[in-house]
Amino acid sequence: MIVDTFENMGLYLGLHRAMPQVRGFLEEAASLPEGKYELDDGNFVIVREGETRESFGILFETHERYLELHAVVKGAERMEWAPRAFLLMTDPVDPVKDIGFLRGSGDGIDIIAGMFYFCFPQDAYKSSCHTQSIGSCDYRKYIFKLRVDQLIRQ
Repeated sequence: MIVDTFENMGLYLGLHRAMPQVRGFLEEAASLPEGKYELDDGNFVIVREGETRESFGILFETHERYLELHAVVKGAERMEWAPRAFLLMTDPVDPVKDIGFLRGSGDGIDIIAGMFYFCFPQDAYKSSCHTQSIGSCDYRKYIFKLRVDQLIRQ
């Protein structure tokens, strides 16, 4: 798990082959409507708007083929995180949908506009939850789905 601000995005350009596209999308996507947008080489981004939800009763999710980068551009949300190995798998990762669900508890952080976080296959998380400081609020964010096999390993 990585949490940081947009101003530091340049520090992560060497993490994944699609990071230059991610940075470009963040600079040019303000007027795009909600939906799914294809990037190069099987990577894509989902533009999502909505109102945060109560975290109680929501399962953690995890992925194996894609890492996710959530970039909040309006409003705020609370993200809860835990190492996948520390939680109870309730629904194994579906190989087609690339999502699995887990039960347990983790740590949370409020993510405000101008912040992003990476979720790797070893991570489990809940997103789009009510913030601790504000409660319910509207948000707009971009969820980048980046293929794990395109991570740049040094």
